[in-house]
Amino acid sequence: MAVIKDGIQVQEDNTISFGDYQTTVKQKVDGFLFEGNSYSLRTYNEATRLEKNDEFLIETNPGTAIHNFYKKEKDEVVFVAEGYKSTNITVQLTAETLYRITAGKTKLGSMKSNSAGKLKFSVDLSNGKPLEILIESLES
Repeated sequence: MAVIKDGIQVQEDNTISFGDYQTTVKQKVDGFLFEGNSYSLRTYNEATRLEKNDEFLIETNPGTAIHNFYKKEKDEVVFVAEGYKSTNITVQLTAETLYRITAGKTKLGSMKSNSAGKLKFSVDLSNGKPLEILIESLES
């Protein structure tokens, strides 16, 4: 896997990939159209942030490359994160809902999103290997 030099792109499996954690120059992409939605991206080595239709979707600190990002309604998010050190990830989900988070083969446990719907957790990307993240709602 590699950083996304164009900022954001659609993959063959109808997911999106975005982010460049290797650049020190802030990269910005506005109005990227995918499935009738407009995406905006801000990325560089310190942060990667993606918005969908002008609403927050995901942010990582420091910056990452996110591969094959897929969000099914508000109950499941799947993506592969690639970076260079311990990374904080914030994802917009349903408010005050319990989610199970899995990073690779490691179960990070269950966490509840806050009243604004944000779910925050950390993963270690310092080994340079991409890490698959799965976030699943535990509520119906």
